[in-house]
Amino acid sequence: DFMLMRYENGITTPITQPVTSICYRTGCTISLKAQGNRLTAHVETTTPLPNDTNLARQVDLSAEIEPNKYGGTGVQHTGTCGESTTMLHRINVVWQ
Repeated sequence: DFMLMRYENGITTPITQPVTSICYRTGCTISLKAQGNRLTAHVETTTPLPNDTNLARQVDLSAEIEPNKYGGTGVQHTGTCGESTTMLHRINVVWQ
């Protein structure tokens, strides 16, 4: 599942509904953009995906935010460990 979260003083709050997707695989790119009072995320992969699934093949999320001068981002992944541990190759974050 992908969702945007607000993190403040150690407390997390979802700011979008979760989207269950099959795109978190090798070749996955996560792009975040904060522009004005809007935070958007686009997630996709270059890995060929099976056609026999009704899970989202890419993810687009958007939420209204309260801009601040501190910024910051994070990724929490709780789905694998051991030999299938996830390695993030690239994350693109743009503040405008």
